[in-house]
Amino acid sequence: MTNENTGNNPPADTNAQSAPQPPVAPPTPLQSALPNDSKGNADEEEAETKELAREFRIAEKWIIGTNIVLAIIGIFALCINNGQLKVMRGQLGEIIRQYPEIQKSADAAETSADFLKFQTRPWVSHITDPISLAQAISTDYQTRKAYN
Repeated sequence: MTNENTGNNPPADTNAQSAPQPPVAPPTPLQSALPNDSKGNADEEEAETKELAREFRIAEKWIIGTNIVLAIIGIFALCINNGQLKVMRGQLGEIIRQYPEIQKSADAAETSADFLKFQTRPWVSHITDPISLAQAISTDYQTRKAYN
């Protein structure tokens, strides 16, 4: 048994078909999505605008305050650096004033070191004749006398 009213076979009685349906109207938008009145929406926007303006004013006050604090710290650091510069200039003046004495002291230390090397050297002589030995001793004596 086959069903004569399948989708592949048209029905035998054309009068038995249902009448055409009227076109379906699109659904109407939800009423909750639309504002009830335009004045309520404007009030919300105005309140949001005022809140943003208040937040910007607070942020600006924080930025200005931070900049003032940084400026005070910078001025304090400049005062400290100026004091350090004055002290360093004073030290440089003292070094320049004391340079001749420092130079004399360095020369004396160098002479003393040379004399110490001369005095502590081992005395090994390969001179065999007495005249050359006497000349060497005399030269040694004069050298020592020059360092004293």
